[in-house]
Amino acid sequence: PEFIDVWVGKRSFPILCDFTTPWEHHRWVTHESDVTLTTDERGEGQLLIEMADDPDDDKYPGVEFVPVVCDWTGYETLRIVFTSPESIRLNISVRDQREKNNYGERFNFERTFETGTHELTFTLAEIAAGPRTEPID
Repeated sequence: PEFIDVWVGKRSFPILCDFTTPWEHHRWVTHESDVTLTTDERGEGQLLIEMADDPDDDKYPGVEFVPVVCDWTGYETLRIVFTSPESIRLNISVRDQREKNNYGERFNFERTFETGTHELTFTLAEIAAGPRTEPID
């Protein structure tokens, strides 16, 4: 199923993940959390993320998306749409394939969101710049 999903993911690009196939959850690596593919009240695919209430001391609960296509040349923005049933503090981090990816060497966005649906748009130029002097690849 993972190989089929890679093929589907490459054909779907520039859509990174729309939760319409039964294998897309393999693109998400969990950290002190669980993911489940489900549908919303309109029947549209969604990924339900449940984070640990009491994570291990040295762990940060969340998920990591591993894209099928890593070359975004020719594109200008990254758009993320999500719905939260409660207020949530969200940290979005974009890393490249370098061996070292410390916090200060990648793009980071952190904000608290209230209950509801939210849409975020980032330019790839601002992501590439990140907080470092050398652009993210």
